[in-house]
Amino acid sequence: MFTNPILTALTGLLSLSSAALIGPNDTPAPWEISSISTFSPSGRPGSSPYSIVNITITDPNDIAAGPSGMATFPPSTAICNASFVGSDPPYNKVIDCSETEYGSWTFEMLESSNTSGWQSATTNFDVRFTRVNNVTVVGEVFSKVYVGRAHFEVGANMRGVCGASGVCSWGLKEEERPYLVNQTLVSCTGVCPSS
Repeated sequence: MFTNPILTALTGLLSLSSAALIGPNDTPAPWEISSISTFSPSGRPGSSPYSIVNITITDPNDIAAGPSGMATFPPSTAICNASFVGSDPPYNKVIDCSETEYGSWTFEMLESSNTSGWQSATTNFDVRFTRVNNVTVVGEVFSKVYVGRAHFEVGANMRGVCGASGVCSWGLKEEERPYLVNQTLVSCTGVCPSS
């Protein structure tokens, strides 16, 4: 029996990509945080007063944007950074993440949902992520906006060290990687879930 290896390979690729496509009524896989690191300064005279938060987040989903899969929002990774004076954390401020194709990511640091611990923008805090997907196909705009929230806390899903100088560095525990964030569709234009 004769088989064309190119046709076989293409058929395999097409079936793989169509199987992974998230339709309007499908539940997408959670977002994945592969890295989070925070830094707080010593507070000594002459040293930098800035605390830093760095987060890398990925949406692993290939999401249908238009009918019949003619347009998709591909998987996306963004790096989200905040630098602030420790006494003035950026709570409730929307901050742009790194640029991505077909849309944007933002994040917003929030006071911790765990009120039993000490509130800190580097050791016990929440983050709300927003992914805005946009594409225009033949003059028609398709968009989907997803929001997800995560909690980070030293001793729970973060660990690190504080030096004798007072400088502290924290990061996501290795066993917590990737840290999953469930997202919710909050706005849709084009191919949207049925009610």
